[in-house]
Amino acid sequence: MEQCVARLDVAMFNAILRESASEIPTDPISDPIVNPKVLPIPAGDLSFGSGAQLKNSIGNWSRWLTDKLGIDHDDSEDIGDVEDERRAAAETKSFQLLNELSDLLMLPKDMLLEKSIRKEVSVCA
Repeated sequence: MEQCVARLDVAMFNAILRESASEIPTDPISDPIVNPKVLPIPAGDLSFGSGAQLKNSIGNWSRWLTDKLGIDHDDSEDIGDVEDERRAAAETKSFQLLNELSDLLMLPKDMLLEKSIRKEVSVCA
């Protein structure tokens, strides 16, 4: 089931990053989502609000996976460093790409003007 969730994560990530909902995928294998109604946010709508909406959807889906299927990726070992703990949680979470996209969309635009923040964001990607 984890592999299905990972494939869904990649498919939705690719579909959201399209220019618009009317854009037809060029590669149906790597981008199989052709109906934009199944996406948690409209394709091409990359804003703070859509990032928050995406984060909310991911949380709902993750809770559902845990409740119904027993998939729980949030169980991580105790790690002393907060930064290491955040990275470990991000690596084992369901919908990793969508979660990282929502985090990036929710960054204030003013923060992206700072060179150190841009460097940190590009290293994490």
